[in-house]
Amino acid sequence: MPIMFPPPPSDEDLQADLEPGRWHAITAAGMTLYARTPQPQALAVLRAATTSDRDAQTRQDYTGRFLHDHLSSESHTALYLSLMDPDSRTSPATLEEVMRAVATLGTSRPFRAVVGLVASAAVNWRTLRARLALGGITDPLHAFPTLHTLLDVMETMLVENSDEKQRNEVYTALYRPEPGQKFDTSDTDDAFDAFFDATKGLK
Repeated sequence: MPIMFPPPPSDEDLQADLEPGRWHAITAAGMTLYARTPQPQALAVLRAATTSDRDAQTRQDYTGRFLHDHLSSESHTALYLSLMDPDSRTSPATLEEVMRAVATLGTSRPFRAVVGLVASAAVNWRTLRARLALGGITDPLHAFPTLHTLLDVMETMLVENSDEKQRNEVYTALYRPEPGQKFDTSDTDDAFDAFFDATKGLK
């Protein structure tokens, strides 16, 4: 059975690894902002910002924390000043747009895949942490240069012992085209549910 939705090429990930610490320009609501690639410590914050287990206000608070940690101080200030300007094009939805852009900096994975793997890593953190510790990595939240490296490990664990059908289910959940750009926690929850069974056998 061919893989319907294979992972995208890793060229963008490679380029990001060659330029660690680089500030990337992103555009939202007509503004140019500068952000860095997500760090491993962002795992818990991004999970809280994107799960329907939290209410909308809590998700927005965590979104703000994620942006504070990854936008340059000038860009963060400009973004929030723009939100307070009645003549500005920015809105609370702009924060979600910027979060999407920042979460996918340094990787060719789409937002759905990033958030799905973040959810899986958070729910299976003890197993993931133990696997890395057995490999000599005892502090995974500080050992990796980016969050995406940690998610690489999570994705590998999801598919390494699965059969062809299970791999297809995981990759379909992660990499099928997104229906639209508006952030919807039900999208990421559906993606997580679709491949959650694959995590039951993780060892």
